[in-house]
Parts: sequence; structure tokens; C-alpha cells
Amino acid sequence: MFPYHHYCLDLTNVDYPNRLEKAITQIIKDDFTERFCISLVDRSVRSGNVHVFVHKMEGTDLKEIMKVIPLSYVLHSYFMLHEVFGRAVTETEKKTGRPSSWVTILDLKGLNLSDFLNPLSSPVQLARLVVKVWSEYFSDNMCKLLIVNPPGIVSLMFKISKFIMDSRTANQLAFLSDVSELHNYLEPQAIPVEYGGTWRDDSGYAKPPESCTRPLQPVTSSDYRGVSRGLDFPV
Repeated sequence: MFPYHHYCLDLTNVDYPNRLEKAITQIIKDDFTERFCISLVDRSVRSGNVHVFVHKMEGTDLKEIMKVIPLSYVLHSYFMLHEVFGRAVTETEKKTGRPSSWVTILDLKGLNLSDFLNPLSSPVQLARLVVKVWSEYFSDNMCKLLIVNPPGIVSLMFKISKFIMDSRTANQLAFLSDVSELHNYLEPQAIPVEYGGTWRDDSGYAKPPESCTRPLQPVTSSDYRGVSRGLDFPV
């Protein structure tokens, strides 16, 4: 069963903000990084005043993930992720006195486009909800989504994007024909080595460090919700 974590914190504790952030970070680490290929939220990685986050879709089977993780849990972790983004933005703006934001590098290499052609499919529903959370609550936090390695024809990607987002949000997308174009938006220290920059994650999280992300944990039938460990039938 997919672990869902609850953290009870004493709101009167003077260290509450720090404890809350640690709890949020733990939720993301426990409930998100196993099934999604993402970078750590590292506040030190910036291009000017812009923080950078990496999300890769290669190997991500959303249909299988939905069998393991309830949609509500995914959205919960996504809310928490943006909460951390917002806190980083506030901290950076306070330190520098200048506006700050986040940019996400979304690598679509290996994405199965057929999963998104049906507007009623689970992947499309998930994408719609994720985009809704972003556009309605956190659009000021994340100013740009830089899409690299888009599969197939870029025009088809634009058509698919119309299924899952409004026009204002779609304008925040940038489809890059080559990863070298990341340099048009970001400084080298905020671009992973894998994409031609100098950013490495040597914390032990990323494998390899040059990717700034970690490999996905494959989904097996024993991971499905409702399947008892050691038994071959649902309970």
C-alpha cells in the first residue's frame, strides 16, 4: 500500500515554520520521488533570482502509477511541492529585494503521447488537475515551464496542451527544439550537466549526479493498491 504521511505539529512552537518545512519536504521525498523522476528542491540552484526544478517523464507510466498512488495523494504532494517553491521565492525576495520565481525544466523524452489523446483518460485528468493547481494557486511562483525533448510534432503537443490548460497558462510554456536552447533562459549553473550546463547534484540523491534526478522505482503488481503483501489476490 502506498504510504501516506500525516505530520502533527505544535502550532505554538516557535520553531513551527522550520518544522513545517521539514515535514513538507519529507512528504515530497517519501510520497513523490519514488514514482516521479524529479530533482531535489535546492534553493542554492538559481539563475539570477530564478530557482530551477527538473522533472523527467522518461519511464513514467501514469496509468500504472495511478494503480499505486491515489490521485488525491499525488495532488497533495504537488500542493506541498508548490508550498516549498513559494517559501523559497519569499526567502529569496527578502534577501535580494528583487522579484523571484521558479522555472521547471520538463523533459518529455519517452512520453507516450497516445495516453493524452483521449480527453477522458486518467493521464489527461491528472494533467488537468495538476495544471489547475498551478494556474489557479501558484502561477506567480512558477513563471515558466521549459519543455525539452518533446515527442512527435510540436504542433501536436500544442493541441494536446489545449485539452489540459487555459490559454494564459499555455503562454507560460516554451517548447525547445534542442536542450541547448535552455541557455536562452537560464545561466549555466542552473542547467544540469546532462543538458549542457554545470549543475551537478553530488548530495547522493541524483543518479547520476549530472542528471540532477534519480531513477524511478518501477511499478510492480505487488505495489498495486488493495493487494496484500504475500498474496496473489486483492483484499
